Amino acid sequence: MSMALKELKNRIKAADNIKQITRAMKLIASVKIKKIQRAFLPFREYIKDLQKIVSVLLRNTDFRLNLGNLDILKEKQGDKIGLIVATSDKGLCGAFNTNIFNYFEKKYLNLKEKLIIIPVGKKAVSYFSRRGYNLFATFDKVGDIPSFDFIKRLRYEIFNLHERVSGIEVIYTKYYSPSKFLPISIKLLPFDVSLIDIKEEKSDNVDHFIFEPSLDDIGQEIFEIYVNSLIYQLILDSKLSEFSARLMAMNTATENAENLIKDLKLLFFKKRQESITKELLEIVAGVEALK
Repeated sequence: MSMALKELKNRIKAADNIKQITRAMKLIASVKIKKIQRAFLPFREYIKDLQKIVSVLLRNTDFRLNLGNLDILKEKQGDKIGLIVATSDKGLCGAFNTNIFNYFEKKYLNLKEKLIIIPVGKKAVSYFSRRGYNLFATFDKVGDIPSFDFIKRLRYEIFNLHERVSGIEVIYTKYYSPSKFLPISIKLLPFDVSLIDIKEEKSDNVDHFIFEPSLDDIGQEIFEIYVNSLIYQLILDSKLSEFSARLMAMNTATENAENLIKDLKLLFFKKRQESITKELLEIVAGVEALK
């Protein structure tokens, strides 16, 4: 076998190995998506129930009048902005992380001196560390499905940061469908009560409630619980988007490898046919020369 044919055969083998790896990674991403969805479903029910509780409280006149006393809802003075940026821990997920960083640069690049950042994910930690941003805390190991302990530590740092800045915003990738997920930013703190859907039910009067220990304590606690839940929802959303992006990337890589193998095999057979034809011509020429 000539060197050209050996090289083609090696390239076909290498492409086939790559195809096996990308196909395996595609299957792994698919399994992890299902795991996150299973974690997401009961949590969505919890969020719905929590929204109902807050909605009832917000229909109470005394509770609404007391909202101005709650620290978690108060607008703060100052020019410093807290920013949480959620990315993946690993690569091989297409343009997932690039899209997040492009979104950040488009919206926040001119605010570098005002930003205090909490990067979530190895890619975010690496990106902001190399560029010299002011980092308040770093989380470089999120895991496939974030644990409640992780969310508890993240929440602790977020509320500590809130004491030093005028407000906190989050950049994450919102999941819309398996093929659509886009980076967006939302305001996390001070919490915006208008984000909660209050269902008016005229027949249900809730002004007779008696609050203990106090409206301040109850209000602060319920909105902190709501923000904690929102943080967990954002991180889960980001993870679901990440593995969907990885699934798409590995699917494309597998298809590209299959197409490359087809092209290489076609070229291999063509080269081998040329080699066989050449050898036959040499044999015929040799026979003719002996006559």
